[in-house]
Amino acid sequence: MKTKAVNQIVIVGGGTSGWMSAAYLSQELGTYLPDGVKITLIEASDIPTVGVGEGTFPSLRTTLAKIGIDEADFIREADATFKQGLKFVNWHHNPDGKDHFYYHLFEPPRKVQNQIDIAPYWLLKDGKDTSDFADDVSVQQDICENRQAPKTLRDQSFFGPMNYAYHLDAGKFAELLKKKAKYARVEHIIGKVETVQQAQNGDIQSVTLKDGKRVSGDLFIDCTGFLALLIEKTLGVSLEAVGETLFVDSAVTVRVPYAEKNQAIPSATVCTAHEAGWSWDIGLKERRGIGYVYSSKYSTPEHAEKVLRAYVGDAIKGLEVRHVPVTTGYRKAQWKNNCIAVGLSAGFLEPLEATGIALIEKAVELIAGYFPRNGGMEQSAEKFNTLMNALFDDAVVFIKMHYMLSQRDDTPFWTDNRKDESIPQTLKKHLKQWEHSYPKPYDFDRWLKMFGDDSYQYVLLGMGFKPDLSANTSAFQFTKQADAEFENIRSAKNRAAQALPSHRDLINSLHNSTRRFGS
Repeated sequence: MKTKAVNQIVIVGGGTSGWMSAAYLSQELGTYLPDGVKITLIEASDIPTVGVGEGTFPSLRTTLAKIGIDEADFIREADATFKQGLKFVNWHHNPDGKDHFYYHLFEPPRKVQNQIDIAPYWLLKDGKDTSDFADDVSVQQDICENRQAPKTLRDQSFFGPMNYAYHLDAGKFAELLKKKAKYARVEHIIGKVETVQQAQNGDIQSVTLKDGKRVSGDLFIDCTGFLALLIEKTLGVSLEAVGETLFVDSAVTVRVPYAEKNQAIPSATVCTAHEAGWSWDIGLKERRGIGYVYSSKYSTPEHAEKVLRAYVGDAIKGLEVRHVPVTTGYRKAQWKNNCIAVGLSAGFLEPLEATGIALIEKAVELIAGYFPRNGGMEQSAEKFNTLMNALFDDAVVFIKMHYMLSQRDDTPFWTDNRKDESIPQTLKKHLKQWEHSYPKPYDFDRWLKMFGDDSYQYVLLGMGFKPDLSANTSAFQFTKQADAEFENIRSAKNRAAQALPSHRDLINSLHNSTRRFGS
């Protein structure tokens, strides 16, 4: 590939992926400066879309800060609320008339003497006087159950006593990103791409719109969603399917207004297991965003809608539901020639653990980090593809673990998820290692990963996986200190309950004023 300077980026497609790419790269590459990289975004329509509700990673706080978005403004304009983790309901065993649950929290498990992992001490005492890992190693589960916020108005933007992410309306979020990107001098063109012009070496030279306008660039970013206009239809990069591992491939969604104006807002995504998949339940300011994602092999759209309606109850009467087919998988070459796929055009995994926006964040961060301003695009593409493949692989393994650890056997969907041929080799090796150990930072061989040892501990132990440490108890010599830490956690729960406001009160305070955090 011929080496040449990259001074002009063309992003095809808007939405969260397009406008996050534009907003983030405009800051990192100095689009607003005379010698900065110029960015043009083309989208077919500027009519805002309404999101059903989407979850994020705590990393979004850093991304927003880099873009230059104030946290209070973000909460007001993106209809955002706080997310402190995920609550998994009825995943562990067959429904028995009483909901059972565990949490994957964002606050890491407390350390013994601030540096020693508490997980083995919990395992060694488990069965005596404790059984809920998340509840025993963190105060955050209580905060979520009490529907409290992770911070107060006195805390600075993007900081607080608890680790947290957000729930948001993706359509409104895209509009906020658009505003920031255009302020940073990103050129915005409304028009449908009709044809794509390529050089002899396969590079994209320009795109021609329906009105005849031609837009040229040095680097093109494909944010056209499942259409994948540039990366697949032009450059021929196919999608690698993951359906043999992750069965979910369809969704039915609904937006449910709160029954009461000041109804309590959950502080976690509620993920409830059903016969052929699971439902998400996300609390925004004025409504809940709810969806049932399922496998079309094990259910039908008609039956899936019945499951959704039964879950929501009377509140769904008279509301419009939307059926959404999805294509799961990802491209091994997300950067080919001078084109990079970001968002759905790069790949899509089922929404368990909310990897969608997080993978967009990772992609734009890597584009900025490996940006070939003075050439060397082949080397940047190789690095980018290696890391993005690893991130998608990580996500597949982690998501699959939720299913294969389940003891549910009430439907073929759940029993088939435990079949050996559906389980990635990486996951098999992890679980074999953890039969007599537990997840540690050095179990993962890459510095850039989607999920670390804290996340694995919460899900592994929350799902009832019981490593046997009995043959190595001599390695854990801080039992008294660990017992003291467990007691400290129990005591801290009362203090947290007194110190933190209700989630609803904090959101209302922000919307009913122009106040910012730290005031």
